[in-house]
Amino acid sequence: MIPLSSELSQYFHAWVQHLQHERRYSLHTCTAYRHDVTEFITFLSQYFGAPVNHEHISTIHRSAMRAWLAHRHRQSWDAHSTQRALSAIKHWARYLEQNMGLSLGIITSTRPPKMASTLPKALSQDDSADITEQIAAQQPVLWVGLRDRAIALLLYGCGLRISEALALSVRDLRHEEGIVHIRNGKGGKDRSVPLLPLIYDAVMDYCKHCPYDLSGDVLFYGARGKPCNARIIRKQMQQLRHALMLPDYATPHALRHSFATHLLQEGAHLRDIQSLLGHSQLATTQRYTHVDLKHMLPQFHSAHPLSKTHVS
Repeated sequence: MIPLSSELSQYFHAWVQHLQHERRYSLHTCTAYRHDVTEFITFLSQYFGAPVNHEHISTIHRSAMRAWLAHRHRQSWDAHSTQRALSAIKHWARYLEQNMGLSLGIITSTRPPKMASTLPKALSQDDSADITEQIAAQQPVLWVGLRDRAIALLLYGCGLRISEALALSVRDLRHEEGIVHIRNGKGGKDRSVPLLPLIYDAVMDYCKHCPYDLSGDVLFYGARGKPCNARIIRKQMQQLRHALMLPDYATPHALRHSFATHLLQEGAHLRDIQSLLGHSQLATTQRYTHVDLKHMLPQFHSAHPLSKTHVS
């Protein structure tokens, strides 16, 4: 139970409905926002020593926000996670301002912690291929292994986010058109990406052996018949990482990074990669050009005419 007064509790649940039905955020985003704000409210209730009410939230001081940031740091949350959580909290605060007439500038003006500049880490083409080929062998149950292989291929072969792959239904695989359609991806945007025959066949192989109903909105199931959770796939990747002695960054998301990096290495245009990944800003996609420098430099030194000129 969320430690809120009855009035604020009503507005909290109304805000969640607002995210889902008016803003049309993805289920993944709504769940993350709800979790982050619930965690913040729980912290405030401990900070104030009582369920959070109208007076608490409207008179909150910067010291409370600093205490929350310090709490996150002690809990070993990284800057990116805290920045995302603060974004959710600010969204909730603005909703309260608009609907309750509160003034919550202390919350909405709180600065997020600085994030270190990190580049996406891609796997080699060989390591990426090993993952898609070996991941099914970890599972003793045939259809579960086929599921894991199909998901890994969608991440590496289509550049999907794990949340996007797990949100697919059978009807999103449009074999005749040669595409997979992503509904309500990050930012609530739809997009379509090419679907290679190998990937389509892998998904259909899973479908043929899956014991659960695939006619509805769920394509990938967990072993107990509920929609497959991202944690399950991350755990499988962790086990495979140890088995194949892959680097620590060999995660489901690294397969998506590898999709983009390997396309760039093979000559794909940055704008096309941006569209395939569903990035709203080209600057996000441009990070892959920095990753590709390591791959590019040997070719540059061997190909550029000046590399053959000796300095006297």
